[in-house]
Amino acid sequence: MTKRRIYYAIGAVVLVAAALGIWRWRSGASKPRLQIESAKVDRGRIVAKVTATGTLSAIVTVQVGSQVSGRIAALHADFNSPVKKGQLIAKIDPALFQAAVEAGAEYRAQRKLQTADGKTHDVDYVAADSSGAEVGVKVDQKTQRVALVHSGEAGKALAGRIQQRYAYSRVLEELKRKGYQLAREEKQVDGTVKVVLQRWR
Repeated sequence: MTKRRIYYAIGAVVLVAAALGIWRWRSGASKPRLQIESAKVDRGRIVAKVTATGTLSAIVTVQVGSQVSGRIAALHADFNSPVKKGQLIAKIDPALFQAAVEAGAEYRAQRKLQTADGKTHDVDYVAADSSGAEVGVKVDQKTQRVALVHSGEAGKALAGRIQQRYAYSRVLEELKRKGYQLAREEKQVDGTVKVVLQRWR
């Protein structure tokens, strides 16, 4: 073999290698082939998962309140409880209202009361009798404690009667829970009340 043939052979090998390299480069740079997968038609739930942080709030928020304030005797609904129109949500204890009526007073839709020292107090409502005595009633919404604010000596006397009747009703309520029933009550000269209880076994 002459040198010229050797050169031709080497040149041919180089050309073939170059052509192969160019073909591979072009095939690698081209777009990938489209792959199609087929599946049977099926029915199911579409589940989506969203990860986020924040505060959830209702679309519509309704504030529920009452025209009068007082101790909550029963609560029939809580946060996130489903309710319907006309459903009883809460019941205010009527004992304080009944105590004022039994003490000879009536309630007024009055939010402020001025005491004998000239100070004005914010109250939930005012109980007043025929003599003009006034007692402001304030109920703590957190502790449910009842505070009475009176104006003058007449108001002080009315507040005392309301407290007495209210405490009396609370005692009777507690005794009823323990199984006792009121058989008879007698009002004494000093203003106290004597009660006779009975309990069925």
